[in-house]
Amino acid sequence: MTRSTALSALLFAACGPAIPRPDVCTPQELAWTLDDGCFFNGSADFVSKDPQTCGLPFTETSEWFCHTTRHFGPDTVAWLEVDYGQSVPYECDGNTLTFEREDIRVTWDATAEVLVWNGVEYLPMCPESSP
Repeated sequence: MTRSTALSALLFAACGPAIPRPDVCTPQELAWTLDDGCFFNGSADFVSKDPQTCGLPFTETSEWFCHTTRHFGPDTVAWLEVDYGQSVPYECDGNTLTFEREDIRVTWDATAEVLVWNGVEYLPMCPESSP
C-alpha cells in the first residue's frame, strides 16, 4: 500500500462516507411568490442536485465530492469553493438573476424547479436544513 493510498484509507475511515445532501423543498412548500419582484422571497439557500468536486485531491487520481451550496441574501450571494469563500452582489427580477461578474451565469428553471449555476443544477433547501 502506498503512502497516499494509506492516507486516503485512513481519512475515509475517520470521516466515513460522504455527507448526505440536505433536505430540499419545492417552491410551493417555501411559499415563494413574485410579490417582492424575485422568484424567491428575499433570501434562499440552494444545494447542488449532484455532488461536486469540493476538496483538493490527496493523490493525482483522487477527488473529494460533496453537495455544494449557494446562500442568497436580499442582495448578495455567498458560497464556498475548495479553500475560500466568495460573496458577490446580484439583482433579481422575476426569474432572472444578474451579476456584475461575467463568469457567473445563473438561471431559474421554473418548470424543473432548479437553479442552474454555470451548468450545475441546484435545488431549494428547506429552512431547517440551511446552515
